[in-house]
Amino acid sequence: MAINTNAPREKKAVGLPGEKKAVGLPGEKKAVGLPGEKKAVGLPVIILAVVLGLALIGFIGYRAFNPPQAHTAAMQTFDDYMSAKAKLCNRDFSKLSKADQAEINGKTMGHGADAIRSAK
Repeated sequence: MAINTNAPREKKAVGLPGEKKAVGLPGEKKAVGLPGEKKAVGLPVIILAVVLGLALIGFIGYRAFNPPQAHTAAMQTFDDYMSAKAKLCNRDFSKLSKADQAEINGKTMGHGADAIRSAK
C-alpha cells in the first residue's frame, strides 16, 4: 500500500490547553484576536470617507439652494397653448372636443382636466 504524499493534510488544533485554539496546519500562523479588540482603520480610508461625506453634503446643498430653472421657449409655447385651450372651453375640460381632450391628455400624461383648470 502506497502513501499518498499529495493528499491534503488534516487541520489540527494548535495551542496550549485552555487557550483559544486556532484550527490550521501545523506551523501555519493565524491571527487570533481577543473578543474586545478592533482592527484600526487606515488613514487613506478615513480621508476618503471625509471627502465623500463633504461631496455628498455639497451636492445636497447645491440641489436645495440652487435657483429654479429658467422658463425655456418650449415650456412657454406649451403654456401658451394650454392657456388658449383653457380660454376656448372656459376652463371646463368636458367642453373640448374628443380630439382636443385626447391631445391634451397625451401631452399631460392623463392630467388634461387638471392642466386646463390650472392654466393661466
